[in-house]
Amino acid sequence: KPIKRNGEMFPFAVLPIKVARDLQLIPCGPGVPCRTEDEAQKLLEQFMADRPNVARFKIYCEACTDKKRRKEADDLKELLWHLESFVKLDEVSFGQPPDEPDFIFQIQGKQVGVELTDLDPKIFKTGGYAQKGKFKKWQAQTKPTAAPQKFHWGSYTLRESLLALRTQVAGKRDKAKQQRDFPERWLLLHVSKGSPFSQILGGKHQAAPGRENEVADFIAKSMHGAHSVCKEAKPFDYVVFFMQDDFVAFPTDSGNPRKLPIPSEEILNRGAQASDRFLDWQKDSSSVRINRERGGAY
Repeated sequence: KPIKRNGEMFPFAVLPIKVARDLQLIPCGPGVPCRTEDEAQKLLEQFMADRPNVARFKIYCEACTDKKRRKEADDLKELLWHLESFVKLDEVSFGQPPDEPDFIFQIQGKQVGVELTDLDPKIFKTGGYAQKGKFKKWQAQTKPTAAPQKFHWGSYTLRESLLALRTQVAGKRDKAKQQRDFPERWLLLHVSKGSPFSQILGGKHQAAPGRENEVADFIAKSMHGAHSVCKEAKPFDYVVFFMQDDFVAFPTDSGNPRKLPIPSEEILNRGAQASDRFLDWQKDSSSVRINRERGGAY
């Protein structure tokens, strides 16, 4: 149902999945029931009363028939929700190619040109990231079962992912140089299903007993490697890695004028000192479908 907020009606509300589960608006585990539709509607309107609702932005209010742009706008929803804790977003609109980037943010009267891309785990010579097409077919064909179902994206090393990151950043950097000038530019890197660098996002990470320091070194090495690549991303002012519930920003200059969450000096120093053997750690990536009370979820 439409959401009423401060006297205005919005077609939908956006909030992080973790928050939605905490409020029991969506399934959150066996034996934990969801709220009824009326309860959920009332609680959501109370919760959203003093929180940002990104449904107000043009990219969600105006019709868009381009499926790729529609998906990219959907990918941004939770990031925009989190961003508004740090910057005041006046408007978010689609850019007009080829002279403009994917999106244009209006932040306190200033235009920010924003490019968006999904991260690849390695460089693919022909056909792009073929597993994405296979994943879509798997999603369409699999049905919820009592046991979790797993889709394997494959294996890759941090070295391969950093090389792919450098290539993707260089491509976006060259594209930005061909577009019209903006007073500020951001590059958004989406850590989607099958993407690398989830280890630098998402808070706590599990480690086998006795291997906690190794895992911490690997995460620090990943953060430092990403930081080194992002320093070469001018004309972008920020490179932002994001996934559903988290994001981290890498300023391309020494400052952080937007006061966004950035890596600490401690973790960057730890990554610089960590052994290069972590560059060749093999990482297996998979998506799991779980049968929850009201249908499957990933």
